[in-house]
Amino acid sequence: MFASQSSIFALVNTYETAAIQLLNNTSVSIRKTKYITIDGTDHKIGEPKNLSFENSDDSRAALTENMEEPLLSAILTVWEDSVQNDLVVAQEFSKTQIVNAEGIAQLDTTSESASETPAINEVTSITLPNDKFVAFSKNQYVTVGGIDYKIGDTFAVSYENSERGREFLAEDVPEPFYSAVMMVWGDTPTIVFPPEIGSEETISE
Repeated sequence: MFASQSSIFALVNTYETAAIQLLNNTSVSIRKTKYITIDGTDHKIGEPKNLSFENSDDSRAALTENMEEPLLSAILTVWEDSVQNDLVVAQEFSKTQIVNAEGIAQLDTTSESASETPAINEVTSITLPNDKFVAFSKNQYVTVGGIDYKIGDTFAVSYENSERGREFLAEDVPEPFYSAVMMVWGDTPTIVFPPEIGSEETISE
């Protein structure tokens, strides 16, 4: 048995992409993926790397080192007016504290802790923004006895990067989330629909 080995010379280029998985005013989750381009075809290499950063001074510095534009500016736009210290970030909506809200109905309404009206916090998050689409989710939490409970269902809505989608985004989404999306989308829509044929137009044979 004979085996032969030959070398194939091809045009090769490697690059890395970064995508925001989830962004709100307290934290961001990012996925980085490496690709290699061989003769014009992209191939993913290795496993994606997941990174997360909290909205604190120390974590912002690390974010700046690991994230490029325009995603960096989009993240900092959402964080701009909501700098948190490490202790607050670690405590606010901690995954170990958020439990199913079904237990709220079983709380003793005559207790002193339940006699006070609990504050309801709403957290808005940007999910998977890219040059074509963006999605938003909203969740509400109530703090009872020092524990954060998720209440109700998650509200989710998505927008496309078309002229129509941009109009809806401007009408529905407040700052700083609107500006953050536009930093990713840029000035030109990437989804273009064919013009509609007016009812007055006729097709001649």
